[in-house]
Amino acid sequence: DGRLTLQQLQLQATAKKQHLTLGQLELDNKSLKLSLAESGNLLLSSQGEVIVRDLKAGNPDGEIADQQLHWKGEIELSQDSAADHLRVDTKGELASNDLAFQIPARNLALQQERMIWAGSVGYGVADEQLQLNTEGSLELGPLSIEDHKRQFAMFAFDSMRINSIAVHDPTRFDITGVKIEELRFARSAAHQGNVETTPPALLRTSVSSINRIHFSKSEGISIDDVEHKDLRSILRRDADGRLNFAAIIPTLNDMLSGATEEQEPTALSKVSAADSSQPMPIRLNKALVVGDSSLSYVDDNVSPPYAATLNFDKLEISDIDSSNPEQESPFNLEARVGEHATLSLTGKARLFDKRVTASIGGR
Repeated sequence: DGRLTLQQLQLQATAKKQHLTLGQLELDNKSLKLSLAESGNLLLSSQGEVIVRDLKAGNPDGEIADQQLHWKGEIELSQDSAADHLRVDTKGELASNDLAFQIPARNLALQQERMIWAGSVGYGVADEQLQLNTEGSLELGPLSIEDHKRQFAMFAFDSMRINSIAVHDPTRFDITGVKIEELRFARSAAHQGNVETTPPALLRTSVSSINRIHFSKSEGISIDDVEHKDLRSILRRDADGRLNFAAIIPTLNDMLSGATEEQEPTALSKVSAADSSQPMPIRLNKALVVGDSSLSYVDDNVSPPYAATLNFDKLEISDIDSSNPEQESPFNLEARVGEHATLSLTGKARLFDKRVTASIGGR
């Protein structure tokens, strides 16, 4: 056991233009064991803490920086030389503070104030097959993903907690629940509208909860239920007659594909675009919107500008399946328009039919 402190560590791979710098590295081992059998099998185990301060790393594709990384727990590395098996197992807590990640080719910048992972991770390679097993929970503080060049915020939230993450192998995982506070999706910082509306984001919620998520590479994603509280969404037509949905979707595609104003999509992004022609199935048992929720419509293409708001008392949709265009999804909508008009609708809709057909009844 013992403590080791290194100051101002710097590594560079000049040929690949890669670099890694650490302001400070602290290793505090409570126990360290190393065994090497005559057969060549290796076992290395360590229990203690690792603290990394002022981490900076990068290559031409991206840069990452973190003010502090703190690991506390157990690490075990084992190697079976005869079978050519290598495995790393960890159990403990990893905390990050002020993470920043930049991808210049895509004009993307990620900011993450804090992150705490608590649990176990097992990683290995056996018979040229990747093995991955994970159990634990993840807490995230304020996060934002932005394109500063386009002055566009793609995704942001104040906090997220993911409970009981279980990764069975690289192709399957289960999550018991996800809770997100103050979610914002698709906000243009450069927008200057003629009508003051809330919110500035395309969609935002005060609390979003997702329960029982199952992912399988062969089956897709299935979710038991999703609930959005205080959902606010805005549909805006600008002075040129363009809808914000129509403008935002190409922008998101460009951001994710790597296309910039001066750069064509890369070969990799073209392959990704080809793969996206067969989207992964998503099945959702029930989606519910509650609380002080609304859909606002703003038209800056008329004079004077027009604004109207539909206030939801309740919106419920069930039996959603993106892989089945003929799937009928029952829905129930209770809403108010203005101060006196009320709206109550029930019916079924084929949400993924190209014509988006529906049978509706109500008043």
